[in-house]
Amino acid sequence: MKTYKIELVRNKKEKEALVCELDENLREVDRREMEGMGFTSRQGVEVSIYETCPVYVARDAASGRLVACWGLQVLQFKGENYKGEKKTSYRYIIWALGTDEINHHKKDFIKESTAIIKRWLELYGRLENTVATFNKKAVRWLKWMGAEFGQPYKMNGIEYVNFVITKKEE
Repeated sequence: MKTYKIELVRNKKEKEALVCELDENLREVDRREMEGMGFTSRQGVEVSIYETCPVYVARDAASGRLVACWGLQVLQFKGENYKGEKKTSYRYIIWALGTDEINHHKKDFIKESTAIIKRWLELYGRLENTVATFNKKAVRWLKWMGAEFGQPYKMNGIEYVNFVITKKEE
């Protein structure tokens, strides 16, 4: 039996409420990661939630407390190739932010997040983002999901690494 329930954030009003709740309850590791990128935690939460669709929320089934939220941001690029032909390309950016409540839901979170990543890989083939190397649990989970990592780089004195998860060919 799941210890939390997942909900889709449906509109601007729900996103506004989530921004406040998440910023107030954000895990310290997520806060540090965003601040290292030059955001206040509030700005990082706003960018994640407002610029993403879909956004999902996990809440403790008994108490309703926020466990985590995550989403997929689609970036579209329009340009021309070397032949002058118009071309549109896309990047699929995944993210997840949690509260300390996630520590009570580790097994469910791993199971659910694995299913979500597999579904997104079926749809989009390639998922990517950046993670701070000090975020050991996130790096370990990404490795388990099959992420490949680029070379580490420093931003504001913190080491980050880009990652890509690609659909495995059958």
